[in-house]
Amino acid sequence: MQKIGVEFEGSEDVRAAMVEGAAARAGTLPNVVASIRDRLTECDPSSALAIVALYGGNISPQNRKLEYGSYLTDIKQNHIELLQAITLTIPKEKWGQGVPTPEKIQVIIDSLKELGGIFLASRIAVSDTSSNEESVLALIQERIRLHTQAVRNWGYFKEVLETLGKLYSEHDII
Repeated sequence: MQKIGVEFEGSEDVRAAMVEGAAARAGTLPNVVASIRDRLTECDPSSALAIVALYGGNISPQNRKLEYGSYLTDIKQNHIELLQAITLTIPKEKWGQGVPTPEKIQVIIDSLKELGGIFLASRIAVSDTSSNEESVLALIQERIRLHTQAVRNWGYFKEVLETLGKLYSEHDII
């Protein structure tokens, strides 16, 4: 076997364009957060949070097995946590009233999905490291971030199953 290095002309131009595009996308963060905040001040934010959490975090049992997935397949726990964090930045006296409309919920969901890409872009935009060692470290850190961004486990798989079994075994139909 032989290692073949791949160098292509203009790689620095490509990298500069990526960083520039990422910086532009990262610059949209305040507008996206403002969009979510605006919807939350037009309705009851706790209701909006509950609706997104219900449909984004719900996993329904089918054939006595848990199907992995939710009604909102692109909304994960990290999105719900972001929505909660944004909700907590709004003073109680500025909370809206009433049930959130489907249109407002959809804007919130779309904005939450966009936030994940914006956070990634912001890290790309500032990833201009000089040494090879720093570049390798940044790459490893980014891979870990991407892997763990939406993973929120409360135990190892076997432990989770045992705990759930203890909690819900009384409800099993024999």
